Amino acid sequence: APAEASGLLPASVDLVTIAQALHWFDRPAFYAEARRVVRSGGVVAAWTYGHPSIDEPRADLLLQLQADATGVPVERGAVDATAAGAAALAAVGAGLWPATAAIAERIPTGERFEPREDAAWRESAHARWREFVERAAEL
Repeated sequence: APAEASGLLPASVDLVTIAQALHWFDRPAFYAEARRVVRSGGVVAAWTYGHPSIDEPRADLLLQLQADATGVPVERGAVDATAAGAAALAAVGAGLWPATAAIAERIPTGERFEPREDAAWRESAHARWREFVERAAEL
């Protein structure tokens, strides 16, 4: 089904993702469809295949922000997550590893960032972010 008319039930998904294709869509129709199918509190995430580079102090800041925003610890990857993830899924598919649950224990991680903010902060920040997204979708 096209992204602009997915056929999904209303308020039936927590996440809509777009990778490298948003420019092909009829954006007003796509955003209308996304609003229709995403549950309250859900997310629309768009990204590209580019390989951004962030210097260490900014990377630390972004990892801490991710931990604060989600309320769960975030671990810095010690290896390229894309390559490691693809290899790990291939190992599961080939029967070398028993299941996807075995992946996390086999991929090395680096520094761990613990959440510093509470649920009230997350709720307030999320409300501000949703307001921003709604305004941006109207552009």
